[in-house]
Amino acid sequence: MTDEKEKKWSILLVDDEEDIRDVLSLSIADMGFAVYAAENGEQAIGIFRQIDPPIVMTDIKMPGMDGIELLQKLKRENPDTEVVMITGHGDMDLAIKSLKFEATDFITKPINVDARIIAATNQNLRTLIEEKRFREDLYYRLNVARFELPPLRERKEDIPPIVESFLEKYGKKMGRRASIGPGVMDYLLSYDFPGNIRELENMIEQGVALAQDGQVHLSDIVPNSNGNGGGMRHAHQSLAEIVRETEREAIVRVLRQVEGNKERAADLLGLSPTTLWRKMKRLRLEWP
Repeated sequence: MTDEKEKKWSILLVDDEEDIRDVLSLSIADMGFAVYAAENGEQAIGIFRQIDPPIVMTDIKMPGMDGIELLQKLKRENPDTEVVMITGHGDMDLAIKSLKFEATDFITKPINVDARIIAATNQNLRTLIEEKRFREDLYYRLNVARFELPPLRERKEDIPPIVESFLEKYGKKMGRRASIGPGVMDYLLSYDFPGNIRELENMIEQGVALAQDGQVHLSDIVPNSNGNGGGMRHAHQSLAEIVRETEREAIVRVLRQVEGNKERAADLLGLSPTTLWRKMKRLRLEWP
């Protein structure tokens, strides 16, 4: 087992292509993280159980267990793990789908036709070639760029499908349906999101919790806006209190619907049985 200090700064990287693992591992290590690499989902789960890293980065398309299946299994092991999906340019639908299963975010592999990835590293590749740590043929086929997560403001085209994903996620979680009301999408597309995708997720979570007529209005997500609808019932509650209350109501409603069958309730809520148990314990919700 790793000690707490090393665990805090560790990342598990999962990709079935060795060259990609090597290059990204070098880049991540150069940022000061301890990197553990796995070539498939099964190997990743074994390493994960040994080191319990706070962050996992995984390719979506892999032989055998793909990245989304791995994401679901890791979240069952530890719901607090941050999982970032690595996608190809043709995998955007899968990347959006991964957000429904609690992925933290996704990054797109920069691609050229020959090598299929633009490597990200601060290290001198010539030195690595001389040390036999990097293939020389790849050196001539790769363009080198810094490895970074593009901010949401630079990928506005991703906002509508991500919003739909979060609406579905929190609608299922809270046991209510909600759609985007007039003017809300225009506002989101014009907003710079300094808090990146986490800020967008928090907005939609709050909007679903506050929606009173089946629609998320500006007044539900933007303080002091003049949009229509929602929010008056919760005017003196914090967001945490609102979400807690709504979550409790949703769990109670579903438990009654399935006559107390917790496994069935967890399935309907889109949760693992363990996560439902934790939520009920946190909410001090006892059920025979």
